[in-house]
Amino acid sequence: MDIRLPRQNLNPCDFVPIILFFLINGVFFCLSLYLDFERPFFNVDYLVFFALMILGYHRFSFFSLVFIVLVDFLSLTIQMFPFLNLLESFYLFEFVFTGPIEYLMSIFSLLVLFVAFFFLAKRFCCDKGGLSLFPLLVFLLIIYNLDGYADVTGGRHWVSGVSKRELDSQSVYFYSRGDYGFQKLIENDTENTVKASESQLQKVLNDDAPDRKIFVVVAESLGVSTDPAVDDFLYFPFEHSNIADQFEVSSGVSVFDGITVQAELRELCGVLLDSYNAVRYVRESGVTCIPQSFNRSLALHAASQTMYHRKELYNLLGFSETKFLENFTPDRVCYSFPGMCDLDLLESMFSPDFDANQYDLIYYLSLNTHSPYSERDIRDFLDCSFLNDRDGLLCRYANLHRQFFNKLVSLMLIEKFNEYDFIIVGDHPPRRLGANYRESFEAAEIPVIYFRRIES
Repeated sequence: MDIRLPRQNLNPCDFVPIILFFLINGVFFCLSLYLDFERPFFNVDYLVFFALMILGYHRFSFFSLVFIVLVDFLSLTIQMFPFLNLLESFYLFEFVFTGPIEYLMSIFSLLVLFVAFFFLAKRFCCDKGGLSLFPLLVFLLIIYNLDGYADVTGGRHWVSGVSKRELDSQSVYFYSRGDYGFQKLIENDTENTVKASESQLQKVLNDDAPDRKIFVVVAESLGVSTDPAVDDFLYFPFEHSNIADQFEVSSGVSVFDGITVQAELRELCGVLLDSYNAVRYVRESGVTCIPQSFNRSLALHAASQTMYHRKELYNLLGFSETKFLENFTPDRVCYSFPGMCDLDLLESMFSPDFDANQYDLIYYLSLNTHSPYSERDIRDFLDCSFLNDRDGLLCRYANLHRQFFNKLVSLMLIEKFNEYDFIIVGDHPPRRLGANYRESFEAAEIPVIYFRRIES
């Protein structure tokens, strides 16, 4: 008697969701490795899309995929460009079209991936095939239990920082990071916590007579190098000029690892803010900041005044005058971060129209040494092949700092600034130099250089 079991045809829905789940997570994970960012390997948010697609809710699945991909992308970009809320991301989006080609290619590739991903899922994930998610759910449950909770306080990693888990939700992480995105838009009760922080500017004012004119530079991404060859290249303009004839030079190192706006409050107010809402803190706390002790002070920055609401922030800090991108009509722009070029902003101070004597404090926040260290911002590229540089990032970083210091040295030596002392302090260690360069810089240290004018 020939007994035959009925043949079970393999349903594409049984394996296509697994393949597509690995595909889209793999692409984003590889992108995070390339950008040297943190991301969980598996983002479980995509399960929502698959569930809606398999159950036949194609329209809802489309919008869910738009939302999930957007959040996944923003969760990476905020690690380079931490914005106060989602509105700042629209400003940064303008930069995409004038930024490095790698940004355009990344966004174009993600759009292609999105379209292909959606139509493949719609083509192969049959309606009412809910059981097709069962193998994927079992696999993820195993990974989740193996991954476990590493935070002994009971909270997940995304509550206090970027997720280190192999399996996590980017949407929950992005919402929970109220400093960044959705929560900052819809909630207005986030409290700022602060603690005292060492201000290099305040140390100078404490050690010297307060009537000295000060020009302080907070240098974007200026870190403490562990390679003497990097230091020799960066600080060449100071070593090979007449600086030593006019200034007593001292240098040191300070411990700090935050973002730029936190570094600004560190230097200008002597506080370490555990938030990015600096405007709200200064407005509500009534903190006394250094610019308030000067009769006439000027703050300069080559980016837009909208970033971190810096125009409002600088006014609250006590600066009597501010100048941003909006105050100029530059002939060219720079690309490492949207704005005018530092060299052109410094050049404007050489003009006879700029009266340095009217100020007691000039504060300058540099811009073009921001990652990704665009080669288009380098006016005269100098050979630095002798550096331990595999893909050019370190060489571009070094060139950008060196050309800024070249222009700054020229400014320091002209007559209109002969009453000024100069301070250069890094805002934070360099970002996105890649794993190859992590050993080239101290992880949480910034350099401090004080040029004290020799009294004649």
